[in-house]
Amino acid sequence: MKVSIIIPVYNVEKYINETIESCLHQTMDVKDYEIIIINDGSTDKSVEIINLYKKNNQNIKLYNQKNDGAPGKARNVGIKKAKGETLLFLDSDDKIPKKALEILYNKLISTKSDIVIGKNIRFNDNGKVWGEYTLDEETLYFKKTDYFKRDELSAVVHTRLYKTSLIKNNKIEFIRKYPSQDTCFSTIANYYTQKITIIDEVVYFYRDRIDRSNISLMQKRDIRTINGRLIVMSNLVLYFYNIDKDYAKHLFNYRLRGIINLIKSSYINTGDLLECLIEYIKVSKFNIKDFIPYNLAFYKMLEKYNVTNKLFWTRVRLLSLIYYTRRIEYGKNSNK
Repeated sequence: MKVSIIIPVYNVEKYINETIESCLHQTMDVKDYEIIIINDGSTDKSVEIINLYKKNNQNIKLYNQKNDGAPGKARNVGIKKAKGETLLFLDSDDKIPKKALEILYNKLISTKSDIVIGKNIRFNDNGKVWGEYTLDEETLYFKKTDYFKRDELSAVVHTRLYKTSLIKNNKIEFIRKYPSQDTCFSTIANYYTQKITIIDEVVYFYRDRIDRSNISLMQKRDIRTINGRLIVMSNLVLYFYNIDKDYAKHLFNYRLRGIINLIKSSYINTGDLLECLIEYIKVSKFNIKDFIPYNLAFYKMLEKYNVTNKLFWTRVRLLSLIYYTRRIEYGKNSNK
């Protein structure tokens, strides 16, 4: 078995036909890949539709579980069940081009890479297509200390084909229950890889849902989603703090700006955000001073909210707190 396609499903009766059809009409021999679908407690007709396909296609496997709030657990089930040499993660409202599996797999084998990364194109329900871009084709070799080199890579899991042994041997899993598990998974995979090949080929079609009552987790900007992304980042930093403190510090600083921008671009009540941030500040496995330089305004803010030196990782939450309450710009103060 060459490829295992892993698809978590939750209430996508409107889209799942297109997703499965795109998998079934690959140029790769149908005997060389499997389609692993994990139903995450759907309440619509998604499972009914999947079972119709399953009856006529032996390479489709369906597993059911209770809803877990995000695709992480479902994807982990898919990894455990996978029999392919490689893994491809596909969202249940997206599609892949006909040659995607063949292109990705052949490149991974010919270059002996751990991961192959291609391009995606965005589309919506009205047929609009956009986002075409060019990638420089190259094969990258990594040492453990190539921190900045790894940061240049995307933090999503779609558009990538992973060597199964890379994921299973290093026990890499998705975080459960929260959005943005892609960031955590792909960052850890990038850390353990020794060789990644980038190709200038479209291997993924990413859907932007127009129906605002049924948008995906990645499109949401509410308080639960923002908080979930902060929690994912905290877990990611804590993971590396236990195995490579230098990379943990580097990663924390690198991701900080992106998360701050995400928060600033979200139309949520400031009071709700502050309450959410403070709630997760107070428990930690390491000293916040390991991550931040001395900053008088910063420590005054800690004192104001009765936060001790033993904190959860959350420099990002605290800096967000500072931003919204005092309008202090971290870039102007952190080096003083």
